[in-house]
Amino acid sequence: MLSNRISRYLLPALALMCCRADLVSARGFDGVEVHGFATQGYIKTSANSFFGDSEDGSFEFTELGVNAS
Repeated sequence: MLSNRISRYLLPALALMCCRADLVSARGFDGVEVHGFATQGYIKTSANSFFGDSEDGSFEFTELGVNAS
């Protein structure tokens, strides 16, 4: 399940950022900065369901962010 999410969202996003960075630098946008992050968390709780079924442990906490200025 985790590898399916990575291949579905994270890898295409990283590939797009790499391709776009080459195009931006080729056009002379020296003042444009692009930053991003990706996180993957593991959650295990005993009293509640936080980001899915977390009593047995869950990797369902994933974030991806991109910022350009």
